[in-house]
Amino acid sequence: MGILLIGGVICLFSVGLILKRYSGRKKIIFPILILLTWAIRYLLYHLSSVAEGPFLRYYAPIVAQNFLFLDGVFLFWYVKDATHHAFRWKRECWHLVPFFLFSLISLQMVLLLSPEVLVETIERQLELPIAERNASPETQAILYAVIDLFNISYGIAALLRIKRFQKLLKNKLSTFSRSNIRWLQNIVISWLVLFTVPSIIVVFILQEGAHNASFELVVDALRIGLAVLFSYQFVTKELITSEQASSLNYHVSPATLPEGSNAPTQYSANKEEAMYQQLVAHTLAQKLYEQTDITLNALANDFGEPPYRVSKLINDYSGGNYHDFINNFRIEAVKKDLLETSEQIIQIAYKNGFNSKSTFNQVFKKQVGVT
Repeated sequence: MGILLIGGVICLFSVGLILKRYSGRKKIIFPILILLTWAIRYLLYHLSSVAEGPFLRYYAPIVAQNFLFLDGVFLFWYVKDATHHAFRWKRECWHLVPFFLFSLISLQMVLLLSPEVLVETIERQLELPIAERNASPETQAILYAVIDLFNISYGIAALLRIKRFQKLLKNKLSTFSRSNIRWLQNIVISWLVLFTVPSIIVVFILQEGAHNASFELVVDALRIGLAVLFSYQFVTKELITSEQASSLNYHVSPATLPEGSNAPTQYSANKEEAMYQQLVAHTLAQKLYEQTDITLNALANDFGEPPYRVSKLINDYSGGNYHDFINNFRIEAVKKDLLETSEQIIQIAYKNGFNSKSTFNQVFKKQVGVT
């Protein structure tokens, strides 16, 4: 069980490193909560194997097991925070109900029994094989299944949140790092694999009434490796800049909306198409696509129409989203400059609004079909 002690120390060291290097950042609270949860669980499991007192030997693994109800919640909160979702503690506290509920249930003996009877009961439990302590193997299998379903649901919710955020970025921003989005997806998928699949296997092991210490050791080693990865990546990755984040949620006041429930569709199809052509002409004339961080809000303000209307025009008539709309101008400008100048292609790409070589390559291949 020494690997659990190592895991706990690594997680605590990572927390200290985050606090020392990134104390000025606002988005470190959820990485720290995740790492602290893992550290407490690892240390409690280690304590149960080395403690001499029956109370710690019996209750340390029970409390550690309850902390599994926090993994999915904290990861989901981290994803919401990383995707710039408005986080309100009062609205989110209900996610912690299962953790506190199962903690009270598991500690009911402490609350109901006298100290003498409690110690006697614990000593009898410790005389049983590990797989039969606390509850029957079948009951423990059900508990692990509940924990698995609980965490899987939060993992899926986190992936759906990332997918919605990616769609939002395409509709609002002309440039953003797809690699950071994929990184966040991979983090959640890795967590689902390393924190739920082994637990599912444990369910079947418990149903057989067995206890496989070697399997748990390998699983713990893999989870600690994931914790090391998390400790570095959690705070060094930024999905989008703070300036881009400020443009994601625009508010349209009632005074700017046309009257009537079908206000956005009051223009005829011909007038809407004419307005879209005006938008295209305006974007070309002003060369707005050359602005690296041009957002939907900024484009709409420059064009003199509300963001919702500009977004609708682009979605209805461009054949793509805002991200595709702006990058199409950039690609056409790059193709034109390649024929007229001898500059390097990456310099031409930067001049026409692309902010990285990888983004340019992705967009160029998508629209032109070659790299």
